[in-house]
Amino acid sequence: MSLTMHGVPWGLPMNTAFDGEAIAQFDINPRLMLTGPGTYSTTFAFTGSFLGAPQSVVSSNPALGCDVITCTLLSFNGGGTVKLNVDSDPNFPGSLDITQASFAFKPSSAPTPSSASLLLLGLVALGLRAWSKNAARTAR
Repeated sequence: MSLTMHGVPWGLPMNTAFDGEAIAQFDINPRLMLTGPGTYSTTFAFTGSFLGAPQSVVSSNPALGCDVITCTLLSFNGGGTVKLNVDSDPNFPGSLDITQASFAFKPSSAPTPSSASLLLLGLVALGLRAWSKNAARTAR
């Protein structure tokens, strides 16, 4: 398991008194019915967490766990669509195997901080413009 955030690799303290951990869970649409070999597409939801520290901290302190190096808990969630390739299982007649799964995350619907800042700045500018026009009319 590896994680890179803003170009910085993160690691998990391992074999210590208080190890880090990474958890990922993909929940595929429960109404999906696999009826035979083929390709299927459906939605999925994702939740995950990562308890660790920047890799440089973990590497510099290989015997120390999260209780000493103060690990950070990162939480993730999202969703999107998954494409499944399904084949017949050669060892179990009548059974199916998912041979490949490709997950495509949909972009977050929340605006990024920079987009929200630009929107707020634009609204402030419009408000100031309206205020100055109103002040100019009142001054006449």
